[in-house]
Amino acid sequence: MHRGICLATTVGINSFLIEIRREVWKKKKERWLNYLALTTVILALGATLSTLRVGSFSNRSILRQTQASDQWAYYQAKSIKGYLYEIQKEKLELELKLVGNSAPKSTLDEYEKKILSYDKNKKI
Repeated sequence: MHRGICLATTVGINSFLIEIRREVWKKKKERWLNYLALTTVILALGATLSTLRVGSFSNRSILRQTQASDQWAYYQAKSIKGYLYEIQKEKLELELKLVGNSAPKSTLDEYEKKILSYDKNKKI
């Protein structure tokens, strides 16, 4: 009987120690999981902030591309207007030759001034 009591006591102590180890392991595991969760949150926050930062660069580049496109369209419009005035001037000169120069030359001078102003804008 004495051996049976010792064996029962040893088994009881062993199960008690195993239970204590399990509790310690759970606490360590919980602590480790908390650190893992915190690290995940910090990485997600960093990724979010960098995405927002990159998004602002993207918006700026789209805005600048649109401004460059608008500037090119403005330049093209000025060129087209200049060519239209040149054509009108040539047409008026031909009509003046046919009519015999009876029309006023002030219109030709106006066209010439506008053509020169558009030529200046092309060079800028």
